[in-house]
Amino acid sequence: LSVPSGRCAAGYFCVGGAVTDKPDAADASGGICPVFHFCEEGSTQARPCLAGLHVNVTGAAECAACPEGYVCDGTGGELVVCPAGSYCPVGTGLSPRKCPIGTFGAAPGLASVGDCISCDVGSFCDAEGLRAPAGSCRGGYVCELGSCSATGGHASSGSCVGSELCPAGHWCVAGGTPVACPEGTFSNSTGNAELADCSPCMDGHYCAGLGLTEPSGRCSAGYYCDRGSLSRTPDAGGSVSTLSADYDSSALWPGLVFGGGVCPEGSKCVEGSRQPEACEAGTYMARTGASACDECPAGYFCVTGTVDFEESPCPRGHFCEAGTRFDVQHPCPPGTFGNQTGSSSVEGCVNAPAGWYVEGSGKSLPTGLCSAGFYCSGGATTSTPAEGSVEGGACPAGTYCVAGSPSAVACPGGRFCEAR
Repeated sequence: LSVPSGRCAAGYFCVGGAVTDKPDAADASGGICPVFHFCEEGSTQARPCLAGLHVNVTGAAECAACPEGYVCDGTGGELVVCPAGSYCPVGTGLSPRKCPIGTFGAAPGLASVGDCISCDVGSFCDAEGLRAPAGSCRGGYVCELGSCSATGGHASSGSCVGSELCPAGHWCVAGGTPVACPEGTFSNSTGNAELADCSPCMDGHYCAGLGLTEPSGRCSAGYYCDRGSLSRTPDAGGSVSTLSADYDSSALWPGLVFGGGVCPEGSKCVEGSRQPEACEAGTYMARTGASACDECPAGYFCVTGTVDFEESPCPRGHFCEAGTRFDVQHPCPPGTFGNQTGSSSVEGCVNAPAGWYVEGSGKSLPTGLCSAGFYCSGGATTSTPAEGSVEGGACPAGTYCVAGSPSAVACPGGRFCEAR
């Protein structure tokens, strides 16, 4: 031949002295393109596939794109599975793509960024290429799905921004999700990290639901609500101290008194009461659940906290108008006495009878007889009434008065009665 017959066939290589365009592999003049290599038409040698390309058959004229989930590094070897923490789309060469912040790749062979797993709720992924979450969310914060920091940050344009505090009405332990403050408690602050950060419902109020940011309302009239009440009528509810065996209220909130109940006898509870208020003197309450006390009836006296007024009739020598506060508040006036219990007005006090006197106030019987030489006409306040007094007086000349005289008696015949 004066010139070569033609170019070596695609899929083969001809090193020199070839007598055919498709040399035999045993022929030193060339051969079929080996696996992991490509031979274009006219090739003098087989060349390994470039990074990002691959072929796994002999006689290839060109390489195909590296399949998804694998790395093709251009060394002419076997496919390499995409490493955990990364993903490898079609055509991946020397550098697998790292799973972005907020995600992780637990298994090898991921093909796309969508195969990376969003960081678990309660954990965070703060770097690219993680094979597992970096750690647990910090107490007092919320790490939603895909968080990129221990304080609940979120990924934005490749950066981790912001944070998410535990919402009001809840508490968040490290690595946990928000837990609602239990019934009987509330919290109007964010960032709570433990149950003790939930506040027992304040005095005079009740907290009837979960996750409250403020009390549900004021305790009903006729009831009292101490700390942690669950109901506006707490005899039907209870308090946080009895809510669950899981909660030790004395340890969580030391020094606080919990509870509430129906207002007891002898007391009143207005709306929003923390504790029962004893009925004031002059009033009483014989039933439970009262919001106001009743006035003590006439004929009786009612000290503070009275339940049954009938146990306190007005004593002798005194009278008790409606609203009387104590037993000797209204004594019978001088010149009168009261020998009966339960008097309801001053009319119940009786004038000293003629010939007798009542000295001082609050007497249940006359003090004694009118003195000799004097007479007591009725209502006398002394045994020696003053001359001209309506109570009596000294016996005038020509009369005489023995002890207990209701009036002066004329001196009898044959006698004389000189003036005192």
